[in-house]
Amino acid sequence: MPEAKVSRQKFSGNIPTGDDWELLGFTDEIDGTKWGVSVKRADHPWKTVKVFATNRVVTKANYWLSSNGTRFAKGRDYVIMETNRPELIDAVAKVCDDRIA
Repeated sequence: MPEAKVSRQKFSGNIPTGDDWELLGFTDEIDGTKWGVSVKRADHPWKTVKVFATNRVVTKANYWLSSNGTRFAKGRDYVIMETNRPELIDAVAKVCDDRIA
């Protein structure tokens, strides 16, 4: 009986566009790529943070987080990142350090 084929499809990150987005910087390489970190400026204590792969990666290449400048909310994408790429959380926090207010 043939073995089941495991999909190793790769995905690309999407850079957010628009005047209200600010690119904060990039992480060191994690899972074969650097990750971009952008924040959407808004008059609200919680800001939207977009994390995107700069190259193609297996599984998720885009994460949507929320931050109040002190911590990330433990929403859906945070939990997925924590499970699949825990080192990315610390790297994103380092890029965001004192830049979200």
